[in-house]
Amino acid sequence: MNEAIWPAALDLGDSTPLYRQLENIALSAIRSGALRPGDLLPSEGELCARYGLSRSTVRQAFAGLEEKDLVLRRRGLGSFVAEPKVSRNLDDLYSFTSQLRGMGYTTSSQVLELAPLALDAETARGTGLAAGTPVWRICRLRLANGLPLLLETTLIVRSFCPQLSAAQLETGSLYRLLTDAGLVMDRAVENYEPIVMDRETRRLLHCETNACAFLIHRRAYTRDGELFEVTRSVMPGQRSRLEVTLKKDGVTLHRYDDRARPAGG
Repeated sequence: MNEAIWPAALDLGDSTPLYRQLENIALSAIRSGALRPGDLLPSEGELCARYGLSRSTVRQAFAGLEEKDLVLRRRGLGSFVAEPKVSRNLDDLYSFTSQLRGMGYTTSSQVLELAPLALDAETARGTGLAAGTPVWRICRLRLANGLPLLLETTLIVRSFCPQLSAAQLETGSLYRLLTDAGLVMDRAVENYEPIVMDRETRRLLHCETNACAFLIHRRAYTRDGELFEVTRSVMPGQRSRLEVTLKKDGVTLHRYDDRARPAGG
């Protein structure tokens, strides 16, 4: 058993319950990348022998990891580190970078395209932006601990962020850059639909044949009601979870069919 990941002893002088200490050891190893998605965890018997714990205590630790979607148990095979999930909270503005960092993951972006352009009529159609609008076109692969979680193609109105570089986007938050440039965000509207990814998208996102995903069309607005962002994202189903808080006069969800759903984006 790897001493760097699984220390020889728990801290018996700590008031933290033993199952929670064991859970925290695994949690730290997963979030640091020492344990990677797909890695097999030690068996209940091995952990019991190493730490002098009962099986019920070890099971309690595994249950906590499962509840956090960090561990996947496979009957007859053991417990494996699960792929991280993008948990999108649909009742608030969403930032991939801040949310995943808040969960303890190291985030980064692979910039596939960054280009200034003026929208032609075809590209502008269905976006809500006028033809001729100067924008940044940004295509990014979003990663957590090196695993690709999102493929995003974004149009940002250039007047809100005149200067932009690939280096800024690779390690930082686009929303933070926009905020630092003086933009005050107010709201975003997103449409979700299930899709089967094409070959190139599967290759970029490291997904298997016939893997399903959410296709997300997003429009974001300033406090003054100006449209500043149009994004098309692909989020693999096995690495995503949608969370909605339902309350009176709160989130409004619309169901679209193919005839009513806005085109483009």
